[in-house]
Amino acid sequence: YPQCKTMVTNDEMCSKVDAFDSRQYFTSDGPDFGGYLPLGPRLGSWQSLLEIARLKNPHFFNMPASKRKFAFNAVFSQTTNRARQKLAVDIEHQGSTSKLPVFTSIMTERDMDANDPNNRNHNQLRSDDYMEVMLDSIFTLSPAGHNPECFRIFEAVEAGSIPVLSRDDLHGAHHPNQRNREHLNDLAHPCQNALVHWYGAPIVVLDSWSELYPTIEGLLKDPAALDEMQDKLIAWYGDYMRRVVSKFEDFMLDSTSPVASESPVDSPPGDSINIDLLST
Repeated sequence: YPQCKTMVTNDEMCSKVDAFDSRQYFTSDGPDFGGYLPLGPRLGSWQSLLEIARLKNPHFFNMPASKRKFAFNAVFSQTTNRARQKLAVDIEHQGSTSKLPVFTSIMTERDMDANDPNNRNHNQLRSDDYMEVMLDSIFTLSPAGHNPECFRIFEAVEAGSIPVLSRDDLHGAHHPNQRNREHLNDLAHPCQNALVHWYGAPIVVLDSWSELYPTIEGLLKDPAALDEMQDKLIAWYGDYMRRVVSKFEDFMLDSTSPVASESPVDSPPGDSINIDLLST
């Protein structure tokens, strides 16, 4: 079938780079992936978001950042990336002396059946509760899991919550090494430049998770700037997703070219916030 194109999904470690025409989980190490398709939110999260939008007051659904209850939320499991374990410790340590209103639900391991009403033996948020927290959070921590690109980044923006990443995660500087194998300690993530499309996004990028609390405290001092950042992020995200999905559709429908011939979607201009900028 010479006119058919193939796509690999769930290849979080980019072990099948050359065997397919298109993929989830971007990497710059391999063919020119005009057929790259971003993760987007999880189906359960998206369905919950639509249901909340239908049932809730629209002012809650579209709440400005400055009016939200939580400064940030930290909802993640620790097993997918060794660095998440350190982040959990940092949050516990920094949070013990901070008055920031935050929501944390940090699990040892993710329960795939958390939405099952008959499953009561877990401490994981159901999708409805998870998305309500997102909708009421100014910021959402988005630490890398198996891959720097995770559903949480997209779920946060869809809910109007600003993602917070570490610079190492944004640039895929470390292998997830969830089993703590010594020979992986100094390796970068095998998916090179996995989040390259987000380099220009108006999100918060920390030099280190140890800067989390002082950075958020500083940003909260200017409510108008928070709302402006939120507006810029929503506009950036809508433009980015329209362009990258359009490019994916064009690639898949082009029967004359089995592999992409264009460069990856360029990041549109945006305002990235980092510690260096905050200190000036």
